[in-house]
Amino acid sequence: MPEAAALLDFYKNYNDFRAPADVVYKNAQQNLQHLLNTYHLPITNRILDYGAGRGLFADTCRQSGYKNSYSFDQYSDNAKFSLTFEQLVNAPWDVITMWGVLEHLTDPLTELARVLTKLRSGGLFAATTVHIEGQIPYRYKPPEHTLYFSQASIAALANRLELEILEYTPYRMIQRSDVYMSILTRTMPPEYRDKVKWDLPEYVNVPTNEIFIVLKKH
Repeated sequence: MPEAAALLDFYKNYNDFRAPADVVYKNAQQNLQHLLNTYHLPITNRILDYGAGRGLFADTCRQSGYKNSYSFDQYSDNAKFSLTFEQLVNAPWDVITMWGVLEHLTDPLTELARVLTKLRSGGLFAATTVHIEGQIPYRYKPPEHTLYFSQASIAALANRLELEILEYTPYRMIQRSDVYMSILTRTMPPEYRDKVKWDLPEYVNVPTNEIFIVLKKH
């Protein structure tokens, strides 16, 4: 596992070309809408997005009327609606989310136990993470990705944390079509890749190598 100092150095200049603000916002809206449609979250719910990056999911929640929405990211100094760790573990939460975060943690059991201690009984934990048993290939990406999950390991994690699995489904995301095509063609020899043409809308909804999980606290 990478040391804390190495991770701090890595994330201080972190920039993922696949996740510009427009794409993050669109997926935040899609994720939130799924939670609203499936789990009917009351408008008074307190929502915490953990590992929030720029805080765009909390911003999306607030734009949708969920004014008690906040962010936390230990590597970001400019997340919207940001809390300190001390603030987040001293407040009750109805929903805690981790979008694309679990695979970045070096000790998810310990970290989740600390965070979920303030999740209310009956509260929801929603997340996406890399899935090693899906049909879409995944790649090892140290030090960015430290862990890779199977259905059995998610079940073991949920059991240790006394959480009930409500949902475990393949995850589709919204992506810019030029980025998606660059990913699809990256292993082609240049003489073939340069000949590939496509006619797609600016954004496409695509399958990923991730899963969407929702867990409920007993």
